[in-house]
Amino acid sequence: MNKIELCIGNIKISYEGDKEYIRDDLPNLLDKLLEIGKQVAAPSSEAIDAPVQAGVTLNKKISLGTTNAIAKKLDVKSGADLFFAAAAKLHFVDHKETFPRKDLLTEIRAATQFYKASYTSNASNILSSLSNDKLNETAKDMFALTSNAVNDLELKFSA
Repeated sequence: MNKIELCIGNIKISYEGDKEYIRDDLPNLLDKLLEIGKQVAAPSSEAIDAPVQAGVTLNKKISLGTTNAIAKKLDVKSGADLFFAAAAKLHFVDHKETFPRKDLLTEIRAATQFYKASYTSNASNILSSLSNDKLNETAKDMFALTSNAVNDLELKFSA
């Protein structure tokens, strides 16, 4: 049994089943869905600027829990690492594609084994250091993991 999950903007497609369907029939279905999507609405400027995330997971289950647990798995050593772990928790555990800065701050504070008060006071600088490489700022004080970060995290979490 194989499993595939694709996320493109606000569209999420999950399939679990035979490998032959993924190889032979799924591409046709995706083409039809994309064609229907184009007919339904022309993209707005917001849709063009929205983060596009694609991740594929085959025969792997990602089992996570708290920001503390994720921080341990990621071997957090700095404020930037902890914010990244918090973003991973919001994305993978809470299933949020985008999340506000205040949610990131709440999550880093919840990681009591790693949190330092200086991380909160330096939040702007820390978040700026993560920009474009690991986090996208999708709107003022709204963030999303980059597609590369999602793929890297999927590999780390499934190992």
